[in-house]
Amino acid sequence: MEISEIPSLFGQLSGFDVSDIEPINRGRNSQVFKIKSGLSGEYVLKLYSHDPSDTRDRVGVEYKGLTFLWNQGIKCIPKPIAVNYDLKVAIYEFINGYYFEPSSICAGDIDEALDFLISVRETQVHEDALLIPWASEACFSVSDLLNNINIRLKNLEMSSASGPELDALRYYLKEEFKPFLNLVTQSYESTVINSWLMLRHLPPCEEFVLSPSDFGFHNAIKRGGETVFVDFEYFGWDDPAKTLSDFLLHPAMQLASSNRERFAKRFLLEFNNTGDLNGRFKVFYPFYGLKWCLILLNEFMPSNLEKRRLVGALSGEKADMLTVQLLKSKDMLDRVKREYEHFPY
Repeated sequence: MEISEIPSLFGQLSGFDVSDIEPINRGRNSQVFKIKSGLSGEYVLKLYSHDPSDTRDRVGVEYKGLTFLWNQGIKCIPKPIAVNYDLKVAIYEFINGYYFEPSSICAGDIDEALDFLISVRETQVHEDALLIPWASEACFSVSDLLNNINIRLKNLEMSSASGPELDALRYYLKEEFKPFLNLVTQSYESTVINSWLMLRHLPPCEEFVLSPSDFGFHNAIKRGGETVFVDFEYFGWDDPAKTLSDFLLHPAMQLASSNRERFAKRFLLEFNNTGDLNGRFKVFYPFYGLKWCLILLNEFMPSNLEKRRLVGALSGEKADMLTVQLLKSKDMLDRVKREYEHFPY
């Protein structure tokens, strides 16, 4: 959408005028604008991407999820203001603060993130929580997770992109990624025979949690003395083993090992309702690491590259960006290998 169309759209949804518009190019899947509205205040207008191949209801999940949490008394999130589901657009309060630098994250921030997840869990007793869908790509078994990994892998191997960057990608997948994936898979299959992991496809229902899914300080803003958590496009019911694994592995945060250990230790104490979480987390963790290796390669898919361009998240030369993403994937794979040999949690 052209920026000249924003004032009319904002007015239709909110009833407020527009005095200034500023694009915010942090989103990778949406167009985001900061709106100043005279004396009414500052807002965020978010235009959600629409990809026919992606059936996820991003606007519905985020707006309804934030509305549910806000109504349950959780205020360290953006207040939902207005929405048009047909147009895939929503308005939220603008959070006036600053984004975290990885080096600035301290033990207090880690505890604040955990306190937030605990407060979200406490909302699960409300009857409306049953209306919330599964989180995006929620997985409750290794077979589900392996299926997700293999689909991503197949799509990358069949990419219609061309050039030396694609040759480097295919070599990496064949010679480095797939051998380790096979090693981890074979190890899992040989050790779980007759174990609870083979007998149980899902964790116990009482262990499901509501999760932002894409949770971490990459989606957080420091406002005064509090942290405000943003971006709930993937919000829903999930396995806490995934919530924990993704928080520890997310490449955008680059958490210090002491902070990762602090988060993992307290998370396992707080969320291990049935006694199964520790074992499931240890088994699932390397598979989630391998999934992250492939997520980092999303830009090798032409459709994803075009989506990044449309929302203003693409900068520099395409070839340079693909090379950088491949290096990030290799770094992640090296980390997953180290932690597979010497599990740190």
